[in-house]
Amino acid sequence: MTTPPSGASDPADQAMHEQRDERARQLLDHLGRPVRRALDLGCGRGETLSALALRGVGIDLGILRLRLAPGPVAQADGARLPFPAASFDFVLAMEVFSSIPAEAHRRVMAAEIVRTLTPDGVVLWYDQRWPSPANRATRPVSRHDLAGLFPGADRELETITLAPALARALPRQYQRLHHLGPLRSHLIGLIRPTG
Repeated sequence: MTTPPSGASDPADQAMHEQRDERARQLLDHLGRPVRRALDLGCGRGETLSALALRGVGIDLGILRLRLAPGPVAQADGARLPFPAASFDFVLAMEVFSSIPAEAHRRVMAAEIVRTLTPDGVVLWYDQRWPSPANRATRPVSRHDLAGLFPGADRELETITLAPALARALPRQYQRLHHLGPLRSHLIGLIRPTG
């Protein structure tokens, strides 16, 4: 999920993106060190790096979205990253794994993330933990799934984001309802693969 375009009018989408980006900034602040070079995996239009004030590069399969990106981007598959080992100290994996149904592809992509991270590198994770009734092509990623994708990693994850269907049905209630843990549809947090 990328930051919505300027002027986006859907108040539920705006609330979800603002909440996600604010929590991501807080997690970045708690790293205790600056991010030198970041990779935005599945970057779409490449706006998330800017929203989080990070320097780096974005990759995506969609060439049309990449043409709108403001920063450095490359068309690439996350399972075959065109970067040498230890290229990044930070990887954003935001709603990219849920769009990959094949477990083998997910595992290769996770291994590529680990390969391209520096030894003290960190992954900022944000993805759905529940199936999406509005998009059956996606496949959620649970805490258990993450343990298999990044074995031995330290994972600091929490639930976030009011379920999108509920958020869109009750956009004015977003700020009140997202505090209810059972209604949160996504996980956000930091993964340290070298744990």
